[in-house]
Amino acid sequence: MNTFKLVLLFAALLMPLAQSRAKDTTAQAIQDAVESFVTQYDYGSNYPVELGIKPLDKRLRLRACPVPLQARFRDPQRVSGNTHVQVDCATDTPWKMHVAVTVRVWTDAVVAAQPIARGATVSEDDLRYLKVEKSQLYHGHFTDIKDVVGLAAAMPLRNDQVVNSRHLRAPYLVNKGQRVTILAISGNIAIRANGTAMANASRGQSVTVRNTDSGRMVDAVAVDTATVRVPL
Repeated sequence: MNTFKLVLLFAALLMPLAQSRAKDTTAQAIQDAVESFVTQYDYGSNYPVELGIKPLDKRLRLRACPVPLQARFRDPQRVSGNTHVQVDCATDTPWKMHVAVTVRVWTDAVVAAQPIARGATVSEDDLRYLKVEKSQLYHGHFTDIKDVVGLAAAMPLRNDQVVNSRHLRAPYLVNKGQRVTILAISGNIAIRANGTAMANASRGQSVTVRNTDSGRMVDAVAVDTATVRVPL
């Protein structure tokens, strides 16, 4: 057998192997599927995401997938920070692979524009927006200043501190030691008396009040500034 025929025979033997390898799912194909999924995911942010993919071994070869690869977050509750994307080949003989990624998602969070004292009622001038990475935020942060204005600081807030729901409370309508009006209303009958609040209370909260005239302690509910109501 001459040299030319040997070359043709050798090429014919290698062709099926080459064609098989060409159909294998490569590391690059998996990384492309991850990148496409992560960058198109809706994070509810106006900023583009920053994606880092842990490099896969370039020699990686998985069985050919006759359908488009499907990608999803392995944990739906962890879509940012250090997390994993699962890539699936959804066929009769499926396979899946987990890829480690770092997803940085940014959002405009409400922060203190200046120091806010404990007990102070928060105004719009006390607040501003700051671009913050979502994975650095705790549950209960705010993304709309309007949701914070009018609430009171439950603790001191420093400049540029992200405002969280645990930092706030409803403003007190009644303060401990304050003189208040006691209302007792039933139908068309309304009785007013003076009293002294024994504790702080926000709207709708119960508070004990001492009736100035009788000296009796009564259980009331804060309904307005320096005003409480008792049932008749």
